[in-house]
Order: sequence, then structure tokens, then C-alpha cells
Amino acid sequence: MVTFYDYKSSNLDACSDIDKCLKKLCTLMNFQIIGIITFSDHKKMLYSERMFIQFKNKYKKSKKYIIREISSLKDYAINLFLDKKQVLLYSKDSSYATLIPEANSEIYIPLLGDDETLNGAVYLCSITKTDEKLDLMALEKSRVKNVIDSINRLYKIIYLISEKRRFVFSIINTFSEITREKDFFMLLHPYHVANFSKEIATRMDLSDELIRMTYLSGILHDIGKIYISEAILNKKGPLTEKEFNVIKSHSIYSSNLIKNITELDDIAKIVRHHHESYDGTGYPDNLKGEDIPLISRIIKVADSVDAMLSPRSYKKSKDINYVISELRKYKGIIYDPKVTDSMLDILTGRLKPSQNTHLNAINWSTLTITTNKEIYSIEGSLIKYKIGYLFKTDKFNFIKNIDKSDILASNIYISESTNEIIEYKVKIEYISENEILLSDFKYVVYQDSFNIFWDLKAELQFDTYNTHDVEICKIGGNTLMFYVPINSIKHYEKDKIINLKIFFEDDTIIDISGKILQNFNVGDFSYYDFAYVNILPKNKDEIFRQLFRHQIQLKNLYNK
Repeated sequence: MVTFYDYKSSNLDACSDIDKCLKKLCTLMNFQIIGIITFSDHKKMLYSERMFIQFKNKYKKSKKYIIREISSLKDYAINLFLDKKQVLLYSKDSSYATLIPEANSEIYIPLLGDDETLNGAVYLCSITKTDEKLDLMALEKSRVKNVIDSINRLYKIIYLISEKRRFVFSIINTFSEITREKDFFMLLHPYHVANFSKEIATRMDLSDELIRMTYLSGILHDIGKIYISEAILNKKGPLTEKEFNVIKSHSIYSSNLIKNITELDDIAKIVRHHHESYDGTGYPDNLKGEDIPLISRIIKVADSVDAMLSPRSYKKSKDINYVISELRKYKGIIYDPKVTDSMLDILTGRLKPSQNTHLNAINWSTLTITTNKEIYSIEGSLIKYKIGYLFKTDKFNFIKNIDKSDILASNIYISESTNEIIEYKVKIEYISENEILLSDFKYVVYQDSFNIFWDLKAELQFDTYNTHDVEICKIGGNTLMFYVPINSIKHYEKDKIINLKIFFEDDTIIDISGKILQNFNVGDFSYYDFAYVNILPKNKDEIFRQLFRHQIQLKNLYNK
């Protein structure tokens, strides 16, 4: 008999079953709180997951998490457990502190891997005072023992899949760090493609699982470029036929890299074919029409759009008018018609203020930390955990440079595309050398601004002899955002009133005054928030007139 094992559905079943077992164990042991304690990658912190609280014979999932630095637990009962890796029962006295301050008794039950490594723990907590002493023999009762065995077995499944997920994210983080050194212009490209691809897949009503696969495929689609020399990737002149053939090989390299990773076979096939064309003229296998995997067709469009919108070392970015024209021109030839229509809808939909507050499982982001002495701007990977997001970077030592008590504010910036930056206020929970755990994400809404793919030129004037050409990417009635190549502006005074000359496409020029509120780096650019000061009513009216005109222009172009 042949049996196929579906690890995805098995994981869902395991999660549901382990929750039932945890509640059952809590009832059998007559405790009020139960959950799983797990650890960060390098065992530097622990946190709770699947935490349930019993109330009137019913269980509610706790919305709060336990988060602790392991180095700070020397006076806690759990420190004994971590040392011995054996079942620990503790009735509270003056000897040790409890993980939950209100606890009167605790039980820690180890969850071991096949190699006897401590992967986690079942945590039971009682907050009710009782004269009954904890009895180790209660754990030996057959009903209790069977439930614990079931939890151990189910957690092995959950832990295995979690480790595979961490491994994939580690590969993505490493790829991003290598790309940053090899081709800085390409650093954000995989994430932009993944964002566009996910939006297309969502608009096309694909399943949640296919949307997740689309996003991950988008991030990994160019991973094979690590094998191609910088001289070819960044060549400013035309490529020779030989060089172009080298470039074309990256999709095969990407596929070969990915197919060696367990459970990513489908993604390997997708990235292999992301340069196939709808009419069969693409590469590497000249597939045509629906013979090309659907997600490959989605990435083809998303990849092309970001390539046109983004600057490179060898070209300038194209404006939105050009992008829409190209999509319409090659719809049904190079690009899948349905995918193209979805992309066009997305581009015109971006004319309205962004309401996207959903964070993906992994993002390339910029973390800004404001302290009493300095503002730090650090780039790295933002990886989703159950208790928040882990920010990882290879280029900054948090412990060496930052005292947590000095932190005044922290923000995360994510580049959805070259022209669209999303901002969150965040809370820092935990700091290690190159990692920070972030929680309590609060989306910052720019209520008076529009996220528009618009190559809007401007000139920033600090004084008569100190001017800079800038690109505006977000503009409204009170504020705007512009960007320049990184390190172009060496210094500015935060509260100093400066002038900005805006050049609109119809040759209208508006002079406004204002001040820079803050700046941060994303990829190869520095972004600046600029607030108007004493703007003339006629200039504000002209800004809104221009925005309205631009909306109409793009909608007319789309509807041709």
C-alpha cells in the first residue's frame, strides 16, 4: 500500500490536536494556565505560544505573551529546568521567582527532539492557593502520561515545520545580505516583485496557500544571480550575446538552488519559468500560454513592472504612464492577459492613499531607533514570529551601540515599491547582538497624502549655493516625501525652514517652504518626510488640482 503524507494539512491537524491535549492536561492536573514555552534561534530568549487560561470550566486563548531573556532568569525556577532538562515541579516560596508573577505553583515538562535536544516545554501554572502539595506521581497516571506523550509527538511535527520555515527565512536573509554587497540596486527588487505578485494573486482570488507560495516565489525568483558576476549585472552599456546568455541562465540557477531545499519543489519550478513569455518566445524552455505555471506568469508581470519603475546603475526609472502603455502593448503577447488586467487595476488603485497594513512573513526593512544621543537607521530582514517580528542584521551590533533604557522611539519602514514606503511605530521587546524582537506594530496613516507612482521632480534649496535634485514619491495637502541617492544630503538642520521647488508634468512650477521632519535609508536611497510651513492657499489648491489631473490622466490611459 502506498500512502502520501501531506505535511501542510498534518501541521494544521497537529496544531488543533495539541491545543485539545493542552486543555485536557490542564484539567487533569487541576491547573488554571497551560501553554508551550519555546526558544529563539540561538536560545537567547524564550517566549510562550498556545497559552490557554481556564475560566469557569472554559478555556480562552491568552492574548498576552511571556517574553524573557534567558540570561535574566538566574533567580527563576525555570533556570533549574533549563539546566537539568527534566520535569520540574515548583511550589512558590522565597527560593525562586515564577515565570508568571501571580503563580503559586508551576510545572515544566520538557519537549525533546529525537536527539534529546530541548525544543520547548509544556508550562502549567496555578494561581490558586491550595494546601495540596504538588505530586510528581500525578504525572505517572496513565491518562496524564498518555496526554503528555501525545503533546510530545504533536509538538515534534509542529517544531519540524517551524524549523524548515526558519531555514528558508535564513536562506532569504543570507541572499539579501549577499545581494546588498554584490548589487545594491537589486537589494529591494525581490521584495517589490513579491509584493506585486502577492497583490496580483489576491486580486485573482487564489487560495491562501497559493498566495503564500506566490510571495515566497517572488522573493526567491532571482536568487541564482549570486552566481553571475557584478560586471555583467551592473554593466552600463549593451550586453553582448554571450553576456545576455549568462544573464538568462539565472532562472535555471535559481531553480537548481531551490529544488535542493526540502518542500520547495513547486517553487523551484515556478522560478525556473518566470521569464517565459505568453507567446512562447521566452526562456529557458519556450513554454507558451497556460503551459507556463500560473505563478510564473504572475511573477513575469510583477518582475517587469518593478524593473521599469526602479532605477538601476545602467538606466533611469520609467514613469507610470510608460509602464501602463507597455503592459497594454504586450498584453497577450509577452504577458498573460488576465494577470496583466489585475496588474493594471493595482497600479491605478495605488492612486488612492494606501490602506495596506498587512505585514508579510518576511520583509526587507529599515529600523530607526531614536535615543537621547542619536538616531540610528539600520537595514535588515523582518521575520514573523507568533509573538511579533524578529529584526535581523549582519551590519550592526545592538548591544554595543544601544542602551535599551535610552530609547525614545522606534519605527519600521518597508518599501512596497520604489515609490511606496509603509511606516509602523513599534515596541522593542528584546535586544541581542544582531537581533531585536519587535511587537505592538502600529500602522502610521498619512491621511492627507497619496501614494502615486509618479516621477515628480523637485529642487531642494537649503540656501542659494546648496541645492539638491530630489524625487517626490508621496504628496498631499500638508506633507510630502522625497528621496535621493544615499549620502547625497550630508547634513540638515531639523527645524530649519527650507524651500522646495516642485516641477509638475504640465510645466507648472510651485515654490513651497517647509522643514524636514525625519529621514531614513531604504536600499540605495534616503527618504525624507517634509512638512509645509506657511503654504499659500493658491499653492495648496494647485497641488490638489495637479493630483486630480494626474488621476484622470492615468485612468484615461488605462481605459484606452
